[in-house]
Amino acid sequence: MNALAMLLWVPPASADPAMREAQSCVESKLDELYAQGWRSRGGLTRVRIEVDQSHTSEHVLLGGFDVTFRACAARGAIDLDLVLYDDDGTIVAKDEGMSRDPILSVKVPRTGRYRLVTYLRKAQPRAGAVPAAVALTFQLP
Repeated sequence: MNALAMLLWVPPASADPAMREAQSCVESKLDELYAQGWRSRGGLTRVRIEVDQSHTSEHVLLGGFDVTFRACAARGAIDLDLVLYDDDGTIVAKDEGMSRDPILSVKVPRTGRYRLVTYLRKAQPRAGAVPAAVALTFQLP
């Protein structure tokens, strides 16, 4: 492989042990929710986030549904936060406490577009961009 090709090549998530760790964590949480009758939508979102940075994903959510976002960050993360905003920019819900595997549950107030912001508030020194995975699950009303 020439030098330019080596610089441009990015290993897939399955080849990155830290991303695999985050993904496996979320998948284990999903297994627990599936056993309780929850369903998933949209698969996993995989991102790398640095301290004080965020990743935003948009979702169309249906009013009256119970929705749960599960996230996990790889080792190196100390506090990963989830905040859900409506289309007016108002906070609908946010996770509580300090954790690298937060959960955010909410009954969707009305059908519409929502933004989930995944924010890395705190990490180990020199952690750099920490891999994280996020999944959306729901229960029928």
